[in-house]
Amino acid sequence: MRYLLGVLMFFGMVGCELPVKHAEDLHGEYQAYYYPIKKPGVTAHLVLLPDGRFLQEMTLENTGEIITRQGNWKYSPRSGFVSVDENYLNATDAEGRLIADFQHQEPSGGALGAVRWLGQIRIGSDEHVEYRRIGPIPSNLNLGSHAYSEAGQSR
Repeated sequence: MRYLLGVLMFFGMVGCELPVKHAEDLHGEYQAYYYPIKKPGVTAHLVLLPDGRFLQEMTLENTGEIITRQGNWKYSPRSGFVSVDENYLNATDAEGRLIADFQHQEPSGGALGAVRWLGQIRIGSDEHVEYRRIGPIPSNLNLGSHAYSEAGQSR
């Protein structure tokens, strides 16, 4: 019994990344934190809706400013990537550093890897920033009056 427990713990620590098999498994709300070395950070929320839309909200810790984006997403089980259109706002550069004044840059779109790690779904563009699933689609999400209703608008 101890041997079995030891083996399970070993594989749990080494990593149990599994591919996400279906787009339906990705529907829900995700959260990520951008932690720069010298600047205040950013808290990001991403909601993947069943109709192929995404809602993104990023909050700057130092000012409380909230940046929102809305766009389209799709998942390819073959590649394991979630593709987001040009309305997606990425706050980091290629080396994972927070871009100064990222909120004033043009959204760029991209591809976010999707995996199931120890039962939890994670989505991310690199090892520096990873969205972790925190729950289903919020029941109080009203696209008509919610901050997400206007693509590219800040509150």
